[in-house]
Amino acid sequence: GYSGSDCSHEPQKLYNESWGVVFALSLMGICTIFIYMVNISRLKFLPDSISAIIIGAIVGLMVRLMDVDNKHFIFIRANSIFLFFLPLILFESGYGLKKVSFFKNFPTILVFAVFGTIISAMVVGFGIFWLGQHGWVYELSLLNSIVFGALLASTDPVATLAIFQALNVETTLYMLAFGESVINDAVSIVLFESILSQYYINQEHHSMAHF
Repeated sequence: GYSGSDCSHEPQKLYNESWGVVFALSLMGICTIFIYMVNISRLKFLPDSISAIIIGAIVGLMVRLMDVDNKHFIFIRANSIFLFFLPLILFESGYGLKKVSFFKNFPTILVFAVFGTIISAMVVGFGIFWLGQHGWVYELSLLNSIVFGALLASTDPVATLAIFQALNVETTLYMLAFGESVINDAVSIVLFESILSQYYINQEHHSMAHF
């Protein structure tokens, strides 16, 4: 039967996750300040993504040197990422969007974002499955391989866009890469959740068949 003790640790998990969100947002603020200082200094050639990686490496090194126990690691669930962090990325992208150029190239952007993402997920998924069958990588089932491919299909060419902006490339080329990166996130999330739900359905049917 159901026991009330099943949810006894839920308030503590929510408390820890709230601190995780605060920590992540604080880290984003530190990255923003550091990137601004880099841009006004002699190191302005350094891409913003590399600056963020440097901050992450420093924080990770500090955690390792402090020998933090795994039980005290901050965790953030996927729903919190969708709720707190993904809107910031999308709203910032939309705020700086050049609408005329974006909608002018919208059909091409959709082709890259939708079909390109699906093709990328399928190629990676079937490739991992084929390599696993031949013993070259860890063997996964076909569905698990496609889930892994969908997970990797979400790409964000931050460094590429930063270089495009620094070199002042043609507007159409920049907008194709930028627009694809914006819509690609949504397509990847829907694709990943759809395949993952099919995985859970198969697992449930498999369990019922054994029962």
